[in-house]
Amino acid sequence: MATQLDFPALSKQMMGKWTTEGFDILVSYSEEKVNQLLRARSEQLKSILEIGPLEASYVDLLTDETVHLNVFMSLEHPLLQFEDEHGNITLTFDIKEGHYVIIAKNITKYLPSGMAVSFKTTLNNVKGTVESSQSEDGPTGKGVKTASANELVIFNPGEKDVSQHVCITFEKASADFIGTTEESKKRVAGLAFLLGAVKEYFQQHAELKYFVAGVSNKYDPESGSDSLHPRSFRFNTLKGKTKNDESALCMWISVKEGTNRPESYTQGFEGTFYADGLIPIPRGRTCSLIMHNDLLIKQFIMPNLSKGFKSFKDKTSGKGGLNLSATMIAGDIDIKEMKKKESWGPGGIKTTTVDPMKFSLSDPETTISFGDGIISKSNKINYTNKQQVKWKIDTVTGRVPGHEHGTTNLEFKWTATGSWKDKKTPGHPNLLGFDWAGDKNWTITKSAEDVHWWEAFGGASSKIPEPLQNLQVPSPNTKLEMNTLDYFLTTNLLYPGKHIFDADDPSSGSTDKGLAFPHDLILTGETKVK
Repeated sequence: MATQLDFPALSKQMMGKWTTEGFDILVSYSEEKVNQLLRARSEQLKSILEIGPLEASYVDLLTDETVHLNVFMSLEHPLLQFEDEHGNITLTFDIKEGHYVIIAKNITKYLPSGMAVSFKTTLNNVKGTVESSQSEDGPTGKGVKTASANELVIFNPGEKDVSQHVCITFEKASADFIGTTEESKKRVAGLAFLLGAVKEYFQQHAELKYFVAGVSNKYDPESGSDSLHPRSFRFNTLKGKTKNDESALCMWISVKEGTNRPESYTQGFEGTFYADGLIPIPRGRTCSLIMHNDLLIKQFIMPNLSKGFKSFKDKTSGKGGLNLSATMIAGDIDIKEMKKKESWGPGGIKTTTVDPMKFSLSDPETTISFGDGIISKSNKINYTNKQQVKWKIDTVTGRVPGHEHGTTNLEFKWTATGSWKDKKTPGHPNLLGFDWAGDKNWTITKSAEDVHWWEAFGGASSKIPEPLQNLQVPSPNTKLEMNTLDYFLTTNLLYPGKHIFDADDPSSGSTDKGLAFPHDLILTGETKVK
């Protein structure tokens, strides 16, 4: 059983930890929302809820005769409850109205109000096609195949119309009547003879038709985005420790060109969110996506930064976030000689000359950092370069020449600040982006080289000449644009192609939701039912 925390506390517990048990992506949905998704599916299966006539029988203990019955029930939509970490569930249908007819005597017996039929069963991972959200069929086709919770299923990239669905199976279910009122509690045991027919009915008419989640590889990604394509998948359930800890359905996904464990590795999977027995969804949110640190860096951060930088070195010393050093790819800073002539005294001329400067941005290295906080202010690119430049001032007043010279120390600093963004569009609802905003000009700090008193007699000066005081240099021409990351295919597709995971805006300013990068990246969201 697992505990649920608020977002700041959950992020803190994730600090420095590999939380996805070797998988690239962990997508989780709250039990409450899974039930709403189940209700949405059940709306398309209303005919299943109207039962009868079912043939049933019991042996009369007084006459030892077999009594044949016709059973009728009208059921409410089902309610699902996770029982453990292995996909075991309880599925409960409240009975709106129920009765049975003793055929030989044409006598009708009514079930007491407050009864429900409860199934102890499991969720299964099912491969197959589903025509649409209106379909009353379960996954179909020659490729239909089931796997239990925690079992790895590998996608066939060539089967674009085939999805993996998490479905409810009734094949090996056990059924019971439960009572919710005093009268129904007293009578349910005596009605057990009806259960066999009800169980058989669901096995014949509802097997694998109630699907609550899925993953598909059929999608047209947006141009200019980096898309995550699932290649293997397994699911499990996490049960909350108390009634205040929302249970969760967890989808463990490996993606194409990911960094997860080998697909052949099938032993040792525990289905545990590696953050001290916690639910991977913070309180107040109904879904989350957690991305393996290596996947984020190698499939998103590094390919995008490589447009403007090279020769990366990992300098991350803390547990969370990311700190890199790299060589900037940009043109040299080339400042031409500056010369200014102006009138000086009566009939005089003052000429100020500053030597040219040219330096490469490949040395020293640039530092690049991604912060670990929920609202991080430490997403920065920093570059600093120190230069010295010589200058001189020549003055002529009448026939008397004057001369000054000196050296100015210049520190060039350039910074870009970054922030995570929700880049969703109507056609592509699950796009994560990152925007850099660089300084328009270099920040230049100037200081004069010290001059000894005796050097002043030779014209040495510690002043900073006017051309340097007003010096402005445009920012480097390095490329900062980053493609978006399209994670649509990894999120819950109740019906293939439908938008379910509605991500919270990482730049909203809220600490209760959004995005954090404590080591693995976590993005919170709200599960869309309609």
